[in-house]
Amino acid sequence: MDDCLHSYFDEGFGNKTFINVKNKSDKNITTTNNKGIFMITIISENIIEEQKQQEFITIVKQMIEKSRKEDGCISYTLHQNTQNPLYYCIIEQWENEQAISQHNNTEHFKTLVPQMKKCRIEQKQANHFCIMDI
Repeated sequence: MDDCLHSYFDEGFGNKTFINVKNKSDKNITTTNNKGIFMITIISENIIEEQKQQEFITIVKQMIEKSRKEDGCISYTLHQNTQNPLYYCIIEQWENEQAISQHNNTEHFKTLVPQMKKCRIEQKQANHFCIMDI
């Protein structure tokens, strides 16, 4: 974990504090926790234009279906904020940075991400997280 930078923030998520982890050396992080589990979670927070919600959901559904078939994908889900229906989170879990890099170079990623961006008013955050051994 010496290679990770940690910053703590609370962006209106109640009492939960997330850890924003970035790799200082831009190399793969290969740390596991004491149970031998390693994965990277990506949380992408998006505010979507009201009239483009269904389009966004359709695009994300395609991304989810294709991404879940990729090697290294543990989980890929879409979440809608219970207090603001225009606020969506895409939560991805990957085995390692290599799996993310391969994902980011797929044809569906290169095609669908620009389509998602056209539906957004704003991308609040997109952060990578790794499991902490605490």
